[in-house]
Amino acid sequence: MRISGWDFLFQQTLCMLCLLLALGTCAGLGRPEAGRLLGLSALGGLASAAAVMAGGWLPRAGALVLVALLPRVAWGRMTWRMWLRMLVPLVLLEVLLIGLLRLAQGPLPGLLGVAAGCAGVMLVPRALRRTPVVSCAALNVRVGAAAVRMTALVDSGNLLRDAVTGLPVIVLSRSAAGCMMSLPAAGELLPGMRYLPIRTAAGSALMLLVRPDAVTLIAGGRERRVEALLGVSPEAEAGFTALVPACLLQDRPGAAIEG
Repeated sequence: MRISGWDFLFQQTLCMLCLLLALGTCAGLGRPEAGRLLGLSALGGLASAAAVMAGGWLPRAGALVLVALLPRVAWGRMTWRMWLRMLVPLVLLEVLLIGLLRLAQGPLPGLLGVAAGCAGVMLVPRALRRTPVVSCAALNVRVGAAAVRMTALVDSGNLLRDAVTGLPVIVLSRSAAGCMMSLPAAGELLPGMRYLPIRTAAGSALMLLVRPDAVTLIAGGRERRVEALLGVSPEAEAGFTALVPACLLQDRPGAAIEG
C-alpha cells in the first residue's frame, strides 16, 4: 500500500502523540501542557518521516535519538534517572504500536489502522497502571485554639498505636509540636497528656502523647479527616516535621472520614 508523504507525516505525528500520552500514563506524570505536547509530537513525527524518506542508518539513528529525548523535554520536571527508566517502556510501546498497525491495516483503511494502533497503545498502560504511592501529605492539626499546617512524610514503618485507644500515632518533631502547644519539662506532664513507651534505635524511650481536636490529611488529591493521636519525638533534632502512618491513607472503614 502506497501513501503520500503528507499522509505518512500525519500518521507519524499521531503515533508520536499517542506514545507521549501513554508514557505519561506509565510514569504517573500526567499529560504535558497541550501546546508543548502537540509541538513535540509534530517534531517527532517530522523527524521519523524524514528519516524514513532519506534512508540510511545515520538519519534513522538521529531520529531515534531525537525521539528518545522528547519525554525529557515534554516533562521538564523529570529527572535524568527517571528519563533513563522511561526509555524501556518507550521502546516497548513503539514496538507494540508497530505490531498493532500491521495487524490493523489488513482490511481497514490506513487512517483507521493508525487509529486502532494508537488506541491500543493508549489503553494498555492505563489497564496496567498502578495506584501511585504517596510519599508526603499536607497535614492540618488543631489543638485547642492553635491550628498548624505542615508537610508530613508518609511512613510505612510508623506502626505506633496507642495501647489504650488503639489509634495510630502521628509523630511530630519537638519544634513542630511546640508551634501548637506547650511542652512540659522532662518527666512532667500537663493536663491531657500522657506517655507511650517506645523503642528507638538508641534504646527505650517515652513519647509524649496528645489527643488533638482535629486532624486533616490532604494526599493524592483527596482531603480526609482522620482519627489519630499526636506523639512528640523524644529526640531533640528529629530530622523531620511529621511522620504520618501509612494506614491513615488506606480506605478502610473507620480509618478516615472524607472531608
